[in-house]
Amino acid sequence: YTDVAQVANAARNYEILHERDDDDTERLDKR
Repeated sequence: YTDVAQVANAARNYEILHERDDDDTERLDKR
């Protein structure tokens, strides 16, 4: 895996874990 892919994947996982409680964030992500 490239560094960019790892950073993007980690960032996405971080957002999912921390923004799990925010419905607005999930809606924007699914959009």
